[in-house]
Amino acid sequence: MAMKQTYYVSISGKRVEPEPSINDQLTVTATLEEIGELQLLLDQIQRDDEKTQFRAPIPYKSADHDEATD
Repeated sequence: MAMKQTYYVSISGKRVEPEPSINDQLTVTATLEEIGELQLLLDQIQRDDEKTQFRAPIPYKSADHDEATD
């Protein structure tokens, strides 16, 4: 059985750290495999944010069918 350790997750920074920092954080206890899965999800959020930041200033473009909005 894999050992769980404490990690600090920065949602705004989209990263997982083994040590606390001054940024907004959540504290999780997880295995390395679980942290890898969490980092993949944070990376996906980052990619979605990057896609939508270019569309956001265009007032006439509908976001109804935008994958990143889903």
